[in-house]
Amino acid sequence: KRASKIIEGVVIKAELIPTPGFDRTVKYTFKIDKIYKGKTGKVLSVFTSAESATCGTTFDVGSKYVVLVEKNNQVGLCGAQEKWYDSKWKNRIDIQQNGLLQELRK
Repeated sequence: KRASKIIEGVVIKAELIPTPGFDRTVKYTFKIDKIYKGKTGKVLSVFTSAESATCGTTFDVGSKYVVLVEKNNQVGLCGAQEKWYDSKWKNRIDIQQNGLLQELRK
């Protein structure tokens, strides 16, 4: 039950946010296509570390994903995200931590 939001959307922007110290933050902006959990507008910005060593993750601008978003719109490798392939899921997404099982491939 860590995720406050589960969204499906396309990455429309990525930007590096300067922060003090060594850890840098990346802000990804998604155009929302579908909301599975929580509430959000048509656009959502999420934040992750720029470094995989601190659970940072990457998203490709122009690609579609389903993403588990934690409090304060944080995302990371320790959460879950699944890339969309050819407008269909490569396989099903099983998000047990939220009690949600979606079979999106028919």
